[in-house]
This record gives sequence, C-alpha cells and structure tokens, in this order.
Amino acid sequence: MRAESQPSFSAKAVRGQLDRILASPGFARAERMRRFLRFAVEQSLKKHSAPVKEYAVALAVYDKPASFDPRIDPIVRVEASRLRAKLREYYADEGRDDSIVVAIRKGGYSAIFRKRRGAIPSARLSGSEAA
Repeated sequence: MRAESQPSFSAKAVRGQLDRILASPGFARAERMRRFLRFAVEQSLKKHSAPVKEYAVALAVYDKPASFDPRIDPIVRVEASRLRAKLREYYADEGRDDSIVVAIRKGGYSAIFRKRRGAIPSARLSGSEAA
C-alpha cells in the first residue's frame, strides 16, 4: 500500500510522531534502528513513492556496498522484524495515547501510518497536526 492510500496525515504530524518515537527510551540508544525507521518514514512520505526495497535499506541504513545481495545477507529482514517488535512495545507502553501509529508493513519495508482507535489525543499534538 502506498502512502497516498493511507489516512491523510500531514507530513508535519507524521514527522512529529516519528520524533516522539525516536526520543523514547526504547529507541534512544538504537542508532541503526532509528536510521531504519527514519528512512522508511521519509521514503513513504514522498508522493508517488514506490515501496521501500530491501536493497535500498541495506545501502542507506546499514552502509552495505552496492554489491549487497539480500539473498545472502539477511540483515534487513532480521532488523525489520526487530523494528516491528520495538514499535509494538512503544505503542503498548509510552505511545499508548498517541493518535498516529507508525508501523513497518509486514513483508515489506515501507512505513504505514494509521489513526489509532481509542487513543486519547495527546496534548503534544495540536488539532491541526492530529489529522
């Protein structure tokens, strides 16, 4: 699914949510995970963006050479699984009241954004940024 078929959030609201996630204790010391999430979000915010590819993540986030072969080196798949788990932990605890959920699509590497049902709107978001 491309970003344009998701709920309409402003790039500012999504980046604000990203900043909250990255500042959380679970992400504060995980530099590569932070780079991965930021890369996925920024790529997904681009209009008409293609899905984020494993090869692109390997080069941009993990500093792999152009000869990187994802069939041989599973780093992106392994780290994507860890990132998904870390995001679930964030939203189960510190982010439980956040109104925007940022996730990494299972089976892919693009970020997806959705409105959190039942969340108490965070005081950190103004009405114009929340939707």
